[in-house]
Amino acid sequence: MIETVAAVFGMGADDFVKVVGALCGGAAMVMTAFSRVIIALRGARRRAFVKIRRIENILLEQELNRTGGAELTGRFAEMRADQRDEADQRDSE
Repeated sequence: MIETVAAVFGMGADDFVKVVGALCGGAAMVMTAFSRVIIALRGARRRAFVKIRRIENILLEQELNRTGGAELTGRFAEMRADQRDEADQRDSE
């Protein structure tokens, strides 16, 4: 069967198997790279929603309590720490 298909393309069976193997390997590499990008984007999206929730909480707290205080300073420090590369690596895994 492989010899027949290879003859249609004008090559030997060994060459045909090598070409098909190379194409399959290339497809596997592309799918792996694509999945890594998708995982990284999912982590970035999750961080963005967490930050939005934190900002909403800060605004709610300011509206209800009308106090700044140390609690807000702690939340801002937590947001700054979440912008580091370590947070990106942690979320993309």
